[in-house]
Amino acid sequence: MVHGDDKGLVLPPKVAPIQVIIIPIYYSDEDKEKLQRIREVIDMEIRPYLQGDGGDLHIVGLEQNYLQVHYQGACGSCPSSLTGTLSGIQYLVQRIDPNLEVVAV
Repeated sequence: MVHGDDKGLVLPPKVAPIQVIIIPIYYSDEDKEKLQRIREVIDMEIRPYLQGDGGDLHIVGLEQNYLQVHYQGACGSCPSSLTGTLSGIQYLVQRIDPNLEVVAV
């Protein structure tokens, strides 16, 4: 098996062991504004506490009424991140849009 592109580049698996497909995600202006507001709230009210414990949070995306987040660092393996912290994020996000549900991915 080899990896290649449309311009003729061919790489053996030892050089390129991982295949990646990038799929662009387009957001409406309303969703872009909503994501910006969510980022601001998380940056001010959640992220400092996560970083203080050696972790962080990445907003993966917004799909329909689901805000996808990914815990990083120490937060990725902490049981309270999937209960307490996620509930807190859910509460803050629903102040922006009551129909949003936060899911950890």
